[in-house]
Amino acid sequence: MVRRRPPKKEIHLANRVKINDEMIIQCRQNPRFMPPYFSHERLSDTLYQGDLTLAVVDCLNNKVIPCDTKTADSDEEWNLEDNSPEFMSSNAENANPDGINNSTTSTTGRPQIGERVVVGCTPVGGKGKRVCAVEEMDEDDRLLFHLKLAKWTEREIHKKFGSENRINYSTKTIGTRFSRMRRFITQDNDKRLVKGDAVWFESEESLLPKAYAFATTEINKERRSLEKRKWDLVAEYIQRYEPVAMYSGEACRKHYEELRSGTAPMVPEKQKHPDLKTARLLATRKKQAAYINRLQKADRPKV
Repeated sequence: MVRRRPPKKEIHLANRVKINDEMIIQCRQNPRFMPPYFSHERLSDTLYQGDLTLAVVDCLNNKVIPCDTKTADSDEEWNLEDNSPEFMSSNAENANPDGINNSTTSTTGRPQIGERVVVGCTPVGGKGKRVCAVEEMDEDDRLLFHLKLAKWTEREIHKKFGSENRINYSTKTIGTRFSRMRRFITQDNDKRLVKGDAVWFESEESLLPKAYAFATTEINKERRSLEKRKWDLVAEYIQRYEPVAMYSGEACRKHYEELRSGTAPMVPEKQKHPDLKTARLLATRKKQAAYINRLQKADRPKV
């Protein structure tokens, strides 16, 4: 039974809907509810009217995230470091505007927990906190650093910081920040060793020979693995141009060493009077190569 094709629909260009000025004016007079991405953002005054343009919630800190970019004082507010006096004083004023002494607030002007939630790789407030030596770290960074040294997981540290009302670093940020700390402290210790401000302790020095032996063993394993991989690539290269030549990497290595030392047997093609076994091998190889050559030139089905 022959199936009939459905008739093609003709599209008339004259019937297309065109946007005119009247439609735009009607949309502005009767705006649709289109919420913004952030709840503290205002709606456009050109599209919305009345109380619809107001933000749902107020900003936690106008110094850090101004709701209205037109009323921001200057760009300097966006370039404050987390540990700068201006940043600390601004957070202290916003956290306690009435001047009431709150016992739960730190005397160093640390921001409130609502302003210090970190959901990405950069803390709220512009730039991230700088990485420094252990003695210069704040309380949260010092605790994070030592917890990681004590083999705590990122999830455990995240849960501990949340329960103790500390900076709510995400699990990904904890691992990234610890890596930055370790890299900085390693470079700083190298400089201190040169200046004489740091020394090797007995427990560390006793581990140095064992660490060297362990590293040597691991490097030798990797070297053997790379050597095996090299000869596997040699075998793959030979088989790419000679499809019938299927040898392992170890066989290629042994024959290559025989060629370099001059102990490799003469190939059948160069032998003037080969024995019967060698002649049969040569004839079989030529037959296989000719057959593969014909298959390569044959017509292939379309797929």
